[in-house]
Amino acid sequence: MMRLELVILMIDLLNRLIELATNIWPYWPLHF
Repeated sequence: MMRLELVILMIDLLNRLIELATNIWPYWPLHF
């Protein structure tokens, strides 16, 4: 796999994780 494809894949994965985190953020407890 080319490095550029890997970078694009990683960015796409990060975007999905950020979207998921912002979707479930209000349901997280205030303390960890």
